Amino acid sequence: MKRILLILVLSAFVFPGMGQQQMPKRAKKHTPALSAFRTSAKENTKEKEMEISPISFLEWGTLGIKNKAQADSSLMYVNTGFKSDGMVLLAKEIPVYYDGTFNIKELERWYSDEATKDYYPAEKQAAYYDDEDNLVRVESYLWDADQWMPYFATEMATDKAGEEVLYVEYVYNRDVSEWEVDYGYRATDEMNENDQLLLRIWEYYDSWTRSWIPEEREEYFYNNDNAMIEVLFSWYDEMEDSWEPETRMVFEPGENNDWNSGYSWEWDWIEEQWIKSLKYFDIKWYNYDLLQFTDMTVLVNPEVIEEIDVFNKGYTGDEIDWLNFMRMSATYNEEGRMILIQQEIWDYEQEKWIGSYKTEWDYDAFRNLSYYAFSIDNGEGWEIIEGASAKFEYNEDQSVKKIDVYILEGGTWTNEFDHFLRFDLYYTEDVTAVPHIAGAAKLQVYPNPVNSGLQMVWDNSDDTLDVTIVSMDGKIVSQYNQYSVSAGIPVSFDVSHLQNGVYILRCQGKTGTSVARFVKK
Repeated sequence: MKRILLILVLSAFVFPGMGQQQMPKRAKKHTPALSAFRTSAKENTKEKEMEISPISFLEWGTLGIKNKAQADSSLMYVNTGFKSDGMVLLAKEIPVYYDGTFNIKELERWYSDEATKDYYPAEKQAAYYDDEDNLVRVESYLWDADQWMPYFATEMATDKAGEEVLYVEYVYNRDVSEWEVDYGYRATDEMNENDQLLLRIWEYYDSWTRSWIPEEREEYFYNNDNAMIEVLFSWYDEMEDSWEPETRMVFEPGENNDWNSGYSWEWDWIEEQWIKSLKYFDIKWYNYDLLQFTDMTVLVNPEVIEEIDVFNKGYTGDEIDWLNFMRMSATYNEEGRMILIQQEIWDYEQEKWIGSYKTEWDYDAFRNLSYYAFSIDNGEGWEIIEGASAKFEYNEDQSVKKIDVYILEGGTWTNEFDHFLRFDLYYTEDVTAVPHIAGAAKLQVYPNPVNSGLQMVWDNSDDTLDVTIVSMDGKIVSQYNQYSVSAGIPVSFDVSHLQNGVYILRCQGKTGTSVARFVKK
């Protein structure tokens, strides 16, 4: 359900800040189901989430790609701008599979010195799947002291409707040799005798107290025909140790017990009463069981949006002069996957519906997400603001041969997709044979992870280097040209200004080119 309804929170951009409970409160770390129906005029703008990302390809490589054959290895190229065609060999990936499947069990990544064709071990990932071949845990290891050392892990799970109900990030504590939770959220459910959801409590992990803290509660109510008719959302007040009402949705089932219309109510904590904020009608369904709608019109209570501090006004009662707010439409492919969601808003000057936001997806034959684009209507047509594309090539047996990853970011003068990554997959090892695999890197960085002072050791002969630090979205964040180094002598770079994350340090000199990866924490 999360996969289907996630992008619908973009409707909050029309009236940013609509409908949030009126006390300061932490931003939600998850996107609940029914999010499309919770849009209201006090909700904070939520960030868009890309289901296909060049960052995920850099992090996981070919691990998350579904294939119909076991590739022996792959070569990974990245566009750094150092060559005329932009693509530079970054690494070689070596997979190990679960017996009898095409699921990768372990994926080693060996970074490359393109000049010498040396490869050296850098990182490894271990993957775990559920019974439906969905990734549920990925552990990452770094090559350190001639062995693989764990350093980071991600765990995730979805419910039967597809909503993500568990997401946890771990860091490895070497002092006690244990994985420790660093960030996460999770849901615990209570079901009725018909296996319908009655209660869901969301918790987030507080890294300060190192404990799970209640955050939000969802209560579901059904009629005698087991049709959902009401959902109540509450937030947890840690100071009072109590649940406080936030949003209430009431639906009017039709003849088939699906929703024809409904209302959203927001709790006015000052007046301690419910205020009707949104009205939903003309709802049409592709699959009601999964809440996959094709059309929906939303009206708004003008009492909610007339002023910024709307809750200082008294409630006007049931007689509401509803105003046009937005229309949503969605399209699905033959497998029931959403491939288009579009939002229109009502223009009161022109007195007509105009385009607002549009999100598109596409998939290949293996259900790999191959395209994502988020667009706005700039008055002259749709303009892509953010997007990513993965173009797949296949062998004669339809196994994946090549993956080219492209990105588009708003604000660039070209407004075109840029070639960012390329993976070449090989199914006979001798194709990717190299002169030799080096046992140690020509470029070393430490400590890793690092807080401020990153030490770099260049193991080639004395040289003058062009040193570049690149973020995982391909942006150059630091650059040092004609930097003099001596072989084997460490030099220090201040990286305290960098945001936490993963970076690539690349050195290009007369005697060769090498890259290393480090984690800023």
